[in-house]
Amino acid sequence: MVRTKLDNRIRVIVENGVAKGHRSMFVVVGDKGRDQVRSSPFVRRMMTRPKNMKAFVFL
Repeated sequence: MVRTKLDNRIRVIVENGVAKGHRSMFVVVGDKGRDQVRSSPFVRRMMTRPKNMKAFVFL
């Protein structure tokens, strides 16, 4: 599996939603988009980690 750095736009969407108390949504499209659904809890965990840690998504 190749590790790819999480796109900064996804992080910004989730962080703004958490800060404002709003729900956030983003859509993953493409051939392997279905495989990334299992990564959504991973993104949520990234929001609770210290800011100096880097987030990665498995593709």
